[in-house]
Amino acid sequence: LEETMDRVVSALDIPVPLAKLLLQLYKWDYITVLDLYCADSEKLLVDCNIHAGSSKQPLDDRISCMENGCNVICMEDFVLNILKENSDLKEKYEQLRFKDCVESHPKLRFCSGPDCHMIIMAEYSAAKKVTCTKCETSFCFRCGSDYHAPTSCETIRKWLIKCADDSETANYIR
Repeated sequence: LEETMDRVVSALDIPVPLAKLLLQLYKWDYITVLDLYCADSEKLLVDCNIHAGSSKQPLDDRISCMENGCNVICMEDFVLNILKENSDLKEKYEQLRFKDCVESHPKLRFCSGPDCHMIIMAEYSAAKKVTCTKCETSFCFRCGSDYHAPTSCETIRKWLIKCADDSETANYIR
């Protein structure tokens, strides 16, 4: 992640927080970010609604302005500066940012094993069986569920929803 971010920062000569935000919005595809920025940087920033720290796609770990009607999202360096005196809150915020970076990256996934915090990296995002080297849990890389070949991730998702709803399960059994 750092290497990709460094590429964007040095190629476009933009601040690290802006590079992180653009990479997250474009699923860490730095070629797309570079192409769009070089084609029309102003259009890219307007399309992403990035102006003075605002973003169209706020994530759970992003902190927005508390002024009524203001949609500005505070950049990471601004938040960290405010939290520098409170190490517990700062650590929690950094954990949320890290979690968001992993979850927004198409080639990374947290292990779905209980109490396992390993991160699995794949060459490409696909429905394939991966096994954690720490807890030995096997799961589908694309959706994070138990491995389900040859059934698609979408079919498994629908099946799990159906199973969770007792009335639907009863209807299905009949």
